[in-house]
Amino acid sequence: MKIVLNCSSLISSGGFVSTFNLLKQLAENSRGHEYLVIIPENVGYEKIDFNSYPHLTPIYYRRSNLNNVKRLIYDNFLLKKIIYSWNADIVFSMGNIGPLKLKIPHVLMIRKPYFAYKDKYIYRNWSLLGKANLRIQNQLSKMISKNCDLLTVQTPVMKKRISENFGISTEKIKVIPNALIKENLTTDENISGLYNYLRKESVVNILALAQYYPHKNLEKIIEVAEELKSRNIKDFRFLLTIDEKQHPNVSKILKAIKEKKLESFVWNLGIVNKNDLSSLYKNVDYLIMPTFLETFGNPYIEAMYNKVPILASDFDFSRSVCKEAAVYFNTFDTDDIINKLYYAKTNDLSTNIVTGQSIVEESFSSWIEITDSYINELETVVKTRRKKNDIK
Repeated sequence: MKIVLNCSSLISSGGFVSTFNLLKQLAENSRGHEYLVIIPENVGYEKIDFNSYPHLTPIYYRRSNLNNVKRLIYDNFLLKKIIYSWNADIVFSMGNIGPLKLKIPHVLMIRKPYFAYKDKYIYRNWSLLGKANLRIQNQLSKMISKNCDLLTVQTPVMKKRISENFGISTEKIKVIPNALIKENLTTDENISGLYNYLRKESVVNILALAQYYPHKNLEKIIEVAEELKSRNIKDFRFLLTIDEKQHPNVSKILKAIKEKKLESFVWNLGIVNKNDLSSLYKNVDYLIMPTFLETFGNPYIEAMYNKVPILASDFDFSRSVCKEAAVYFNTFDTDDIINKLYYAKTNDLSTNIVTGQSIVEESFSSWIEITDSYINELETVVKTRRKKNDIK
């Protein structure tokens, strides 16, 4: 079978990581198929030596700041021409959008949580132009999904909400969770002391592990820190992992830390290398996730694996993943967040940690299993379409 993997929009964060790991698995085991991989250039996919894997053919997409109109033209003219000239059997668009309509089977992966929720708060921290783009992308994805054979999402919550928001039967939506990359969470003893300096002071280190996106709600960390300072509470220190290249709002956050003199309350560690995750988790007391939107949330699972208690915003997506492993708070209520910080500090959370360990062991698969699941679904879609065509 000839499969087109349309990864043209997956350039960073969880989208890039999951796609990179899926491609690594397909490189090692073709599952009996050929793949044409549409990937953006200069974001990291070049680390895969495609020349060593003849069943994987990359086409590098020259990435630029495409607006919605240009993206429509690319997906529905140039990309479709590539698909048909290669005589593909199926297309798997892995980043929310793709061609509006194809003659061959098309599977669409929905990653953006914005497409699953209708609440007004989802547009917090966005510019007017950003909000407009999100609404356009939402409608575009909804139109594409109507013509797809199957949609994939990462959690049951996303399945339910996408079904309701897009008006699509749940039978047409398949849940395939993300995988835990254990290799990134096992640090060699020689480098395990990288973040030991965080323990030099008798302060509670609270990790907010996230690349900046408006829905991550990292601005709330600044509000909480400011309130802690006003109350002269010096027990807690938040650790951000953001970089100014990620979004214009990062500069505003870093400027606020300096102007409000919050340097002892909020530290920015910058981008954390994936190989140093274990070292970081070993030197923090809690993970905090003030996000008000999420599709899956890898840090939840990483924290459970590393036995780090979780402070999570109270939404269906977080409870779907963390269940009883987290302490939940109202992410829009500064007082509630501070109360939950003290609750975590003054109570034994060993039961939460044990629950988290069970969730990791029982609920989540390896990348080998996840890749097999995706390929099995693609095979089933092609077989189903061919049967329908035979009947006709």
